[in-house]
Amino acid sequence: MIKTVKMAKTETNRKTDRLKNIKTVILDFDNTLEIWCAYAEKVTETKWIKTVCNNENLPISKFSKIYKDIKAKMLWKEIHYNTDAYSRGLWLSLVLEKLDKKMSASKIKSYNNLYWKISLDYISLYSGAEETLKYLREKGYGLIMLTDSDGEKKYKNWRLNRLKIKKYFNSIITTDDTKANKPSPKNYEYLINNTGIIPKETAVIGDSPKKDLSGAKKFGITTILVKQGMSRNVDISKYKYIDYALSHIKDVPKLL
Repeated sequence: MIKTVKMAKTETNRKTDRLKNIKTVILDFDNTLEIWCAYAEKVTETKWIKTVCNNENLPISKFSKIYKDIKAKMLWKEIHYNTDAYSRGLWLSLVLEKLDKKMSASKIKSYNNLYWKISLDYISLYSGAEETLKYLREKGYGLIMLTDSDGEKKYKNWRLNRLKIKKYFNSIITTDDTKANKPSPKNYEYLINNTGIIPKETAVIGDSPKKDLSGAKKFGITTILVKQGMSRNVDISKYKYIDYALSHIKDVPKLL
C-alpha cells in the first residue's frame, strides 16, 4: 500500500514494523538533496554555452537547440546505463558532430571541467536537507549516497565538497563505482557486496520513481519518494514500487 504522508498528526506518528526495522538509509543527491534541475543546471548551462560559443565562434541559438535535444535523449527519453552518458564533454562532442565542427580532446575536457566549475557558484541544498541528514545521523541510521555519474566521480565530489555534506555519509557511491547508471540492479548488488547493507533493513530516498526507486524495490528495499522539483506532480498511483511518498526532503524526520 502506498502511503502519501501529508503530515497529518495521525500519520506522522505512525511507524510500521517495516520502518522500525530500518537501519540504513540510501539517499540520492541531484534533486533530492541538492537543487539542481530547478535552478543550478539552467544557469550553468546558459553561462557555459555562451562561453563555449563565444570562444569557438559557434552559433549560440543552434548550439543550444542541439544541446537540449541531446540532453533530453540522454537523460529522459532513453535509459543509458553507460556511466559516460551523462558527461557534458560527451554531449559537447555530439553537438560539435551535428554542427560539423572539430575540437581537440583536450579542449573538450577543458570545457567539461569548466561546466562543473561554473555550477559550483549556483548549487544549493533544499531547505531542510542538511537538517534531515543531521537528524538521521543522530538517530543512528547509517547513511549511504547513491548517485549517478557526471562522467567522472570528481565532478560529484566537487559539488559535495562545496555543499559540505560528505561528513554525514558512511559511504558515497557514484555509478562510476558500480559501472552502471540507475536504475540498473548492479547498483544494489554493489551496495550489498561492498557496504554490507541488508535489504529488509534498508530504505532508499529519491526524487525519481524509476531511476531512484524501481531498482531498489527489486531487492526488497523500502522505497520513499520525495515529491519535489520535477517530481512534485508525479501520480504515485502509477508506481507500485513506491512504499511511501513525502512532499519534501525536510519531511523525512516525520516518517523515520
